[in-house]
Amino acid sequence: MPGPSHKRKVRDESVDSSPRASKIKRHISPPPITRPGGQYEKHKKLSDQVAELTLEFKSMKDDYDTLRRGLGVKIEHLENKVEKHN
Repeated sequence: MPGPSHKRKVRDESVDSSPRASKIKRHISPPPITRPGGQYEKHKKLSDQVAELTLEFKSMKDDYDTLRRGLGVKIEHLENKVEKHN
């Protein structure tokens, strides 16, 4: 079997010359991320408003669909009556 390639020898040498784990410098952990006061309350208020408006929109859509179906049925009955008289 042939010996290790030149690239592998160079890589192994560079690993051997790299600093050891004991020489790793530690850093101070960053401060915690905090939100400015009142931001959560504003977000909560807006979320509640979006939920209310969504429910109102769905209710209005249901009303519209009901009216549209009812009007369609009335027009159909009117057409049937006109056809009978002709």
